[in-house]
Amino acid sequence: MTMILDANKRYESYAEKFLEAVEAAQKICISSHVSVDGDNLGSITALYNFLKDMGKDVTLLKSDIIPNQYNFLPGLSEIVSPEDFSGACDLYFSLDCADLERLGDNRDTFLNAKMRVVIDHHMTNEGYGNINFIEPEISSTCELLSEILFRTNKTISNDVATSLFTGLSTDTGRFLYTNVKAETFNVAERLLSLGADMNMINLNIYQSKPIRKLRILEIGLEKMTEALDGALTYTVITREDMERAGAFIYDLDEIINFIRDTEGVLVSFIVKEVEDDVYKVSLRSKGNLDVSKVATGFGGGGHKNASGLTYNGKLEELIKSLTEAIKNEL
Repeated sequence: MTMILDANKRYESYAEKFLEAVEAAQKICISSHVSVDGDNLGSITALYNFLKDMGKDVTLLKSDIIPNQYNFLPGLSEIVSPEDFSGACDLYFSLDCADLERLGDNRDTFLNAKMRVVIDHHMTNEGYGNINFIEPEISSTCELLSEILFRTNKTISNDVATSLFTGLSTDTGRFLYTNVKAETFNVAERLLSLGADMNMINLNIYQSKPIRKLRILEIGLEKMTEALDGALTYTVITREDMERAGAFIYDLDEIINFIRDTEGVLVSFIVKEVEDDVYKVSLRSKGNLDVSKVATGFGGGGHKNASGLTYNGKLEELIKSLTEAIKNEL
């Protein structure tokens, strides 16, 4: 009970500081991060529409390619590329973004803003804003943003609720991951009561997979390798594989969930070839196995059960080093 009361006090303080910053601002910017996901896009569109409803001048900035499955999110069609944005922001919100580099081409715009607010749940976020709302124990940035917006006593539209529920759903694996707590369901219930369209979310994100995604999934499963007496599974997707399937790098996200969910497996990773000797790696685990420790050892980061990293070097060395690092955590 004490922890819940402490959290409530923090959220109330966050909401007060949030409103002070917003009410003092004339021009507000919000951006996505590189390698966007549902929590990032859900949180930025939720905040965008919330601030527009308050009558604020807001620009939504893009940092990376946005997968088509998220096009239903209210306000996302109004996002602009950094090269198409001119001017300055006196308030900039960075959401679900663990460090400056993940802002991509929007980094300088963020640094030049008069006031910079960071809202995030990554444990590796050291707080690079003037104001930092960081809660590593919470399931998602959308859950944290919900707790803040609830306490502003401003109207939360069904569009805002839909965006927030999107991030809540995707970052918890549809409420299956260990980051889900009773408070997560309380937030979900309130968002649904505010008009979040769960059916639209499910249809667009989970029930409308393009055929190329199924083709690359087939390739990923065919190439799956078991190691560490069956406790580890991994697969490697090359640029040639993606070309053969007609897939994009963001189509690979679900492969790791399939290989992790194999009986007896505790941890999985997928290696994605970006260019010669450059690879992106996603790691997933079950239970208490902390893959963020593995990712941090390679200059990456993330959460206990879901982390990532970028590696420059030979594929064979990467797999060998990752396997050894995972073995040490088992």
